[in-house]
Amino acid sequence: MTTYNTELTTLNKGKDTFDTALSQYKDAYEKKITPLKSRLPRIIEKYEKLKLNKEDSKKIIILKNYYKQVNDMERKTKKIIEIFEND
Repeated sequence: MTTYNTELTTLNKGKDTFDTALSQYKDAYEKKITPLKSRLPRIIEKYEKLKLNKEDSKKIIILKNYYKQVNDMERKTKKIIEIFEND
């Protein structure tokens, strides 16, 4: 009987861990990725309109690259959430 209870406890812990991970991915998507996706393009656009010196132009390139990374992270996070929700 204890083996059965131990197995159930292990399964429940696994499900709890799974649910926690899913919750963390959703939280990161909603609280970090989504705001960045809306703010970064406006920041980039604002500063591209200005006459920038060489150093500031480099910073815009860095921001654009960061925005690409955010898009990539969004795509991967959505995929992970989709996989978790379908299991």
